[in-house]
Amino acid sequence: MSELSSTPQTHIQHPKFVSAALLGVPLLDEATTGLNALGIPLIHEQLGLSPAQVLWLFGLSTLTSMLLEPLIALLSDFGSKRVWILTSMLFLVLGYILLGAAHDFWLALIALCLMGIVGKMAIGLSQAALIDLSPTESTRAMTRWTLLAGIGDLLVPLLVPAIIGLFFGWMALCWGAALCWLLLWLILCTQRFGTRGTTDPKPKSRANALTNNLRAALSDPVMIRWTVLSLIPSMVDEVFQSVITLYLHDSIHVSNLTLSLLLGGATACSPLALFILDRWHLERRVAPSRLLRWLAILVMFGFILLLTQQTLWLVGLALTLINLGAAGWYPIAKGQAYARFPGRSGTVRAITSLGGPLEMALPNIVGVCISLGGIIAGIGILGLAPCFVLLLTLRDRKLNTHQE
Repeated sequence: MSELSSTPQTHIQHPKFVSAALLGVPLLDEATTGLNALGIPLIHEQLGLSPAQVLWLFGLSTLTSMLLEPLIALLSDFGSKRVWILTSMLFLVLGYILLGAAHDFWLALIALCLMGIVGKMAIGLSQAALIDLSPTESTRAMTRWTLLAGIGDLLVPLLVPAIIGLFFGWMALCWGAALCWLLLWLILCTQRFGTRGTTDPKPKSRANALTNNLRAALSDPVMIRWTVLSLIPSMVDEVFQSVITLYLHDSIHVSNLTLSLLLGGATACSPLALFILDRWHLERRVAPSRLLRWLAILVMFGFILLLTQQTLWLVGLALTLINLGAAGWYPIAKGQAYARFPGRSGTVRAITSLGGPLEMALPNIVGVCISLGGIIAGIGILGLAPCFVLLLTLRDRKLNTHQE
């Protein structure tokens, strides 16, 4: 692995409190992002937009969020990430306020594009700052990060009806989200979490160091492999949930209540798997690549069961196995990517963000497969995910490294 120099991290007075505050970021992000998604009918009603305009709003905001993230992540290695995080959170609060007050398409578009850019910045750099607090515990930190994000995602269906029923619709959703982010911003303002990386003020030296960091990361095949492995879990996330919902409803003719119970029960297995991974320190007991292979085999068995059986309890078992196995893929792979370049979490974040276009294209790819070969073809394409994990982890001793 290419050597990357780093300066010692400055003293942090309350590291556990800072870690807890940073772990609140994924929970709040998933909760507020879910509010936006479930609140689409409300924004459609308030602004009088067509369905196409609503899709344009959220599509353009997602696109703009990918444009600046790699560069900002690279620059964050030069100095404290705290300034970047607090600034982006403050602009995110402003974005939610603007979105809640918007009464036309263009103001809503400006607000969502602003939120797309600064939201990605706040989330990504908070994750990187969390890793910087304890680089030798990167996989455990990512496990907790993913666990909190999953809890935030589960809270959304409970929060939206309550807020709509008690308050004033779309404006209340947006301003409530702004208030939550403002409270988290105030908490982080009271803490000083330090810096890893150079603070050299010379622009030329900084540009050279940035280029060297990027070149070193891109030329490291193990780093690239862990990065690709961290992208594969998107194949068994939201897109898979959407496809499996259609499959259960249209092909197996499951009732809405049974469908909710099946998906809800299977989804609840993911936090359970992450909790076990965190409590038992499995990534220390077993080589990360070997652990990923075991989990991939579990997911593969789940897909085989799903594609060959239509008995309700067997389908439920298949979904449970898929969620249990796939839950650990992302934190293990992302944690090992961070561990590959300690002190350069921003650089790692920049490399992994380059996979954003592939994640955006995935729903379209699956949609084409479904239109050509039916819903089973779509599930089959997503079922290649464990095969990819096995392919990338099989017979590679360089991946079999433990964190000290």
